Amino acid sequence: MNETEKMKGISNSTAQLNFTHRIYIVESPSSSDFLEDKQEGQTLMSALKLANIEVAHYTVVNRSTLDICLNNIFVEHKVDGGDSFVIPVIHFSMHGNANGIALTSEQTLVTWNELGSCIVKHNKTAIGFLWISMSTCQGFNGCKMAFDLLKCPFFMLIGPKIDIAWTDSLTGFLTFYHHINNKRSGIPDSLAAMNHAAGLPADTFSAVIGKEIQQEYRNYIVSILRKK
Repeated sequence: MNETEKMKGISNSTAQLNFTHRIYIVESPSSSDFLEDKQEGQTLMSALKLANIEVAHYTVVNRSTLDICLNNIFVEHKVDGGDSFVIPVIHFSMHGNANGIALTSEQTLVTWNELGSCIVKHNKTAIGFLWISMSTCQGFNGCKMAFDLLKCPFFMLIGPKIDIAWTDSLTGFLTFYHHINNKRSGIPDSLAAMNHAAGLPADTFSAVIGKEIQQEYRNYIVSILRKK
């Protein structure tokens, strides 16, 4: 089964559920971003508010403030939204590469393994339904956070497979959130609209299920052990 078929299966299984998404934007601009007033997260927040999508914005500058921010989000978040199930979406808006993410005042990257360790307890709070959006260059590499044989840090992750302009990321994610929230579109259709709106090849922004990555990694480890 390919990724599109998996996403369609999830969309079909949740079609009858009454759920909404609350977007928590966690932004960490570089020093040059501050000087040039390039803050994708704040711009996205303003647009989402106009679209009547629940959103909150946080700025973090180092690992300490990142931990505090994530803890505060899940003190505030309530999965039970009364008449609907509220899915938390943590939207990371910052620089990154294949190895991890960059914070404003940190000299070294926060590796994917380290970030996964930060959010795994929050996925438990979200009863396994935490969504992660990586608005970073090569953000799809965040799937490496699921290389944990015991705990899965997210339900689903969305991100680009390549280096990407912040304008494309802003356009793409705004479109994605509009489709899943206001149009009630399925994940495959929302991803297709996301890539089209940003003017990117069809599979640039992709989504992956945490448990699927975890199982694939487990199978890989088993195959290595069998060869010894």
